[in-house]
Amino acid sequence: MSRSKYRVIINGNVMPECDRREVVQGLANLFNSRASAMENLLTGNSVPLKKQYDKDQAEIICNNIRKAGAQCSIEEIPETEIATESTADESSASDEEPRQSSKEKLQVLLMRFVKSNTDYYQQQFSKFGNPLKPAFKITWHWPAFFYFFFWALYRKMWLWAVIHAIGGTGLMLWVSPGFVYLVWVFIWPLLANYLYFRVAATAVNQVMEYPQAEQHYLDKGGVSKRAVWGGILIALVSTMLVSNYVTTRFLAEYGEQIQDVLPGSGTQIRGNGSMLKDVAEKSRLARTSLILSVLATSFKILLLTDNAQHTQSTQTQPVISIFIDRLNTGEINDGWGNEIRIEQQVDRYVLISAGPDRIFKTDDDVLQPIIIP
Repeated sequence: MSRSKYRVIINGNVMPECDRREVVQGLANLFNSRASAMENLLTGNSVPLKKQYDKDQAEIICNNIRKAGAQCSIEEIPETEIATESTADESSASDEEPRQSSKEKLQVLLMRFVKSNTDYYQQQFSKFGNPLKPAFKITWHWPAFFYFFFWALYRKMWLWAVIHAIGGTGLMLWVSPGFVYLVWVFIWPLLANYLYFRVAATAVNQVMEYPQAEQHYLDKGGVSKRAVWGGILIALVSTMLVSNYVTTRFLAEYGEQIQDVLPGSGTQIRGNGSMLKDVAEKSRLARTSLILSVLATSFKILLLTDNAQHTQSTQTQPVISIFIDRLNTGEINDGWGNEIRIEQQVDRYVLISAGPDRIFKTDDDVLQPIIIP
């Protein structure tokens, strides 16, 4: 007496308490297939799975489908139908299986490597052809445009994340903003999908060559949230190191020339010609002195970085004019809440606070000279 066989039937509906998108993705993970293909199983019509199972196997599979959120049932297959289906399976096995392994199996392996957001990457990867012989095409990837470094870490593309970080830092330090930097910014979102496809294809090719290590190579894919947090920490540390490097390099080049306007340098004077000194901490005068020093340092940096010969160029002059206009329109105030003025003399600029009496050209004014380099 032959042993009874059962078929598993997906009834075409989602469990009432489940979200359809989550069910589709759950079925895709269960069957190692595309999410778009699983949509066809949830159209409201019953769809029997092709294979025949023992009763225990059928119940296990059906329970897994229910856990994914789809309605499912099993039914016993009549003996006459068992024989027919067995014969059909045997006759078609030699024809169908090779075609599936040469194309669809590769696609399934690619999506098993990607693991998340498979619908998007299935669509993008289809543009590059066979993973064994990929064809380059330009596509666009928005996350890579805004934060390629973090996206590459999230997708475990360690080498490309390092290349992007080192290259970007180098350009910021040694290349002036311009065409080269613009190309650098836009090249990554244009290449991102293809680069990820090549990473996934490499893993799939390894699986095809070494089937016994399939899980090892596929586990290299997916996503890593820990890597993103690590990248954020690296970015913060790198920013501090770069800032320190830029500051050190600037001070080495211009430190002596701006020393006369740094806080505490003793160059500020009062309206009566006396030097400003012994300023009480946290007083309005101390705050005014600090504001004048910072403004003077910023203004002199504009003048010094103009060019190597310290002559004002047509590019820097508008910036200086805006700086002066904002001072003279009262956008920046001293410790008493009054405007700070700037006057140009023969060989210098002078920043002026009206002091406690709030009247310019009196003995309690605070002046910060800026010698033109």
